[in-house]
Amino acid sequence: MIWRSLELRYTAVFLLAILSVGVACTTTHVVKPLPNFVEVAIQPGDTVIVTTHSRETIEFVVTEVTETALHGAERQIALIEIAELRKVGRERPPSPCGDGEALGCSVPLLVSLASKEHAHYKEEFYSACEQHDYCYRHGSRTYGLDRDFCDAEFLQTMQMTCPRSTDSTIGTIFEVMSDSIDSRTTCLKVAADFHLAARDFGEKHFQTISGSYCEYNGPP
Repeated sequence: MIWRSLELRYTAVFLLAILSVGVACTTTHVVKPLPNFVEVAIQPGDTVIVTTHSRETIEFVVTEVTETALHGAERQIALIEIAELRKVGRERPPSPCGDGEALGCSVPLLVSLASKEHAHYKEEFYSACEQHDYCYRHGSRTYGLDRDFCDAEFLQTMQMTCPRSTDSTIGTIFEVMSDSIDSRTTCLKVAADFHLAARDFGEKHFQTISGSYCEYNGPP
């Protein structure tokens, strides 16, 4: 009887561990809350996590997608109310810009193998790199932007992704001395490296006359 009780207890613990891992491993991808992006990325039946400008977070299954709102079984949310929209799923959603060209951080394989920090932030900075790609490919044609603007926005967006600095003196000292991969110090260093790479090697990729029109930031 004692062994049976222990068996049941460890089975329950094992199942809870599996469930916890499943929850922790839930993958989400940011979708711009713009009609052209939502139209191609979100379909009825998709699960989304919405954060509104009033800082309310709602997770629901989409039942209908319109040009101005996402509809669920119990409520609808206008796109203009959404501060951040995430789609739950393993695969990155498609984009209306770029005709299927690859998006994201271009970190050479040798750099990824040699630096765990750069490999780590290749994913952490994905949204910043995606926006940078849009700016290089469509920014000039669509919004009249130049390369300097794109690169400055790239650095600022990455820096905003990094953990916030602490207000305490002890915390500030710890941040500066810390070499943790998730520390603000490491994050800012890698952001600076990514930005420097864009400045040094990105000129030939910036498209002006050859760029295509795509409203990746909404109507110009």
